[in-house]
Amino acid sequence: MAETSLTIPRIVYVVDTGVARVSRWSPARQVQRLQVEKTSQASANQRKGRWWAYI
Repeated sequence: MAETSLTIPRIVYVVDTGVARVSRWSPARQVQRLQVEKTSQASANQRKGRWWAYI
């Protein structure tokens, strides 16, 4: 899954909702679904560590 960032001048803080869209295969329906799921604590910490790179 790709991650996208956008830099906006004078924006200092960003709120992380703690959810992400994750692609999942549903064998019962034979379709690919894009589900909203909670992110792990490790993922949240990793994203938190990147904020300084955009200032």
